[in-house]
Amino acid sequence: MMRFLEGARILRQFDAEIDARQQFLQNEIQHQRKLSEENTEELSKKEAMYQQLQKASLALTRQVRSLDNENDRMRDRIEELHTAIQKALSRIPSRYVRREEEKEERGGVGDVD
Repeated sequence: MMRFLEGARILRQFDAEIDARQQFLQNEIQHQRKLSEENTEELSKKEAMYQQLQKASLALTRQVRSLDNENDRMRDRIEELHTAIQKALSRIPSRYVRREEEKEERGGVGDVD
């Protein structure tokens, strides 16, 4: 009978340990599930942020390309204007150019045209 009582006590103790271990594992599973949900939410937020950054980056790239094209057009226009000015200056008779140079040498005082 003593063995039976001793066996029952050991079995109850073993059952209590198993129940405690089972409760610990359930708590750990619940904790890990909560962490997983938090990580999923964080990942979702980061993905949304990444998408926004990618859209902004593409928009900036388009703007830079547009500005670069505009810069090229302006550079070409300046070059055209410079060429036109050079042509116009080359058509001025040399006597007018000499008179203007002489006026500048005299400090702007000279013949009134």
